[in-house]
Amino acid sequence: MEQGAAVRVFAAMLKALYERAGAPTLSALVRQGRLQQPPVVLSTSSLSDWLAGRSVPSQQLVVQFLVVGLARQARQAGRAGAPAGWARLWEAAVEERRQRRGGRPGRRGADAPEEQVPVRGRFVAELRDEEAFGEWEVHRPVDVTAAVPGVLPLYVRRAHDEVLRSVVGQAGGGASRMVVLVGESSSGKTRACWEAVAELPAGWRLWHPLDPSPAQALANALAEGIAGQPRSG
Repeated sequence: MEQGAAVRVFAAMLKALYERAGAPTLSALVRQGRLQQPPVVLSTSSLSDWLAGRSVPSQQLVVQFLVVGLARQARQAGRAGAPAGWARLWEAAVEERRQRRGGRPGRRGADAPEEQVPVRGRFVAELRDEEAFGEWEVHRPVDVTAAVPGVLPLYVRRAHDEVLRSVVGQAGGGASRMVVLVGESSSGKTRACWEAVAELPAGWRLWHPLDPSPAQALANALAEGIAGQPRSG
């Protein structure tokens, strides 16, 4: 079947990232996947098809492993990592493939995304420090000598950080948790949350409800359903 534009764009992004990572052997990627917790099941034939644009990976965990791992290798080689928005490229490719196969919205098929309700937020692993300054309302750090532009300064953990990490660990295990940090302006509330969510499991998303207002955005999402927790009939 001839592939559409979204599939070709995603494949081109993945292949370019693969080449910037030094074009590791497909067998090596398969072995690396097996060592993950949980294991990421790959095959050399599937990897070849994804890089050539003949098909699209259907599992979020697989895409997360490939993009994040290849981006890390690319940066270690002094090259650019994954482009911002790579998760949306994948989602568009999966949706395009589903539609070309005659799938219906919300139906779980071989190439359907795992979410069955509106997808909100971005993969935690996709976010970059410099993007946090605006989109996630993390204030820019105070300028200091020898600071690296666009990079948050070294973070020193405090007592409340250990509490936050305990809650994040519980959430990662499937528990529903809410935490409210209270403090004066510039005391580090948002930065503490930013550091904590970075430890969420692969595949988790960070969503900041804003439009039309934070309260209304959250209420709308609860009414429509939260990704990963489909509503029952």
